[in-house]
Amino acid sequence: MSWVDILKKNEKDFEVNIEKDIEYKDTPNIIYDPNIKDLDEEFDKLYSIKIYDIKFDFKQFIEESSLPFLNIKSTNNLFIDFIKYNSTNYYNLEKKINEENDKYLLEIKEEEEQEKNDYSLEYD
Repeated sequence: MSWVDILKKNEKDFEVNIEKDIEYKDTPNIIYDPNIKDLDEEFDKLYSIKIYDIKFDFKQFIEESSLPFLNIKSTNNLFIDFIKYNSTNYYNLEKKINEENDKYLLEIKEEEEQEKNDYSLEYD
């Protein structure tokens, strides 16, 4: 008995289910606009120095107290992210930036509609 015969005999064992109905979603066209603010960038601009100071003071306090649990070298990002995402300033800034971005995008949309109207009036 050859391998081909064995494979034909046990065809169901080697069967693979492939989904034929795969839906492809179009990714939206994202246009970079320097006037649209990013929350993390804005928070870092405003509070990164303060957070580093807090981290440094906290680490110094732990070292002076001879507490061994902060001997891990990769705690930098963990600590900063913990402070960032557990801060009320972060969420207040998020509301402010979302409002500013929405206002800016609305202005752009209104300008585009106005330009379309002006263009259509010129060629009517």
